[in-house]
Amino acid sequence: MKGVLCPSCERNKMTFYYGKWYCSNCHSQSNEAHKQALADYALLINPYINNRQAREFLQLPTSHVTKRILQKANLDSIGATSGRRYRLEYSNLLQVR
Repeated sequence: MKGVLCPSCERNKMTFYYGKWYCSNCHSQSNEAHKQALADYALLINPYINNRQAREFLQLPTSHVTKRILQKANLDSIGATSGRRYRLEYSNLLQVR
C-alpha cells in the first residue's frame, strides 16, 4: 500500500502539507511519519530508493519536496543528480531520538 499511514490512528493515509504530515481522520500531525513508510519500503521492496520511487511511494506532490525529505532523513546516497539513489537502513530510519 502506497502512502504514509498515520502512526496515531493507523487507519488513514496522511497528507504532506507545509513540511508536516497531517491525518484527516484523527487530526494528528508528524514531522517524521514518512520514516516508517521508508523502512517498510526497504524491507518489502528494495533497500535503495530514488527520488521518483520515493515520490510515488510516499505520494508526495513534487520532486523538490521528496528531495528535501530524503536529505533530512540523513540517508547515505550513491550517485549524483538524476542517478542518485538513497540507501534505506531500517535501523537508522526508526532510531528513537
